[in-house]
Amino acid sequence: LLFRSNPRSIQTEVAVSKVKPPKTSNGKKKKSKAKAQWRVDGADVRSAYHRAILAAVATSRLDTAVEDVVLVGLGGGALATALQALLPAVKIRVVELDEAVVDVAERWFGFSRAGV
Repeated sequence: LLFRSNPRSIQTEVAVSKVKPPKTSNGKKKKSKAKAQWRVDGADVRSAYHRAILAAVATSRLDTAVEDVVLVGLGGGALATALQALLPAVKIRVVELDEAVVDVAERWFGFSRAGV
């Protein structure tokens, strides 16, 4: 996720992989003229900044001491998604002023409001 106002700053990085086409009953690939499908892997955090935050959280025992986490700004939702996976018992709250950012996170980065 890049912003036009600051194109040198990468806000969110995620891993994407091509979804393999379904196989037919005889085990061969099904021929299709449909466009390639891509899947976002929310568990594969690419941003060094996000990795540092997650490493600190993973080694700090926050899962037993914290009930709520508040993130200011959603971006692509990668950090919120990763924190939810790392701390399933913790309520992750995100404050985002721009609904368009939430829409982009859901459409292009695999973010889901469920659990966050």
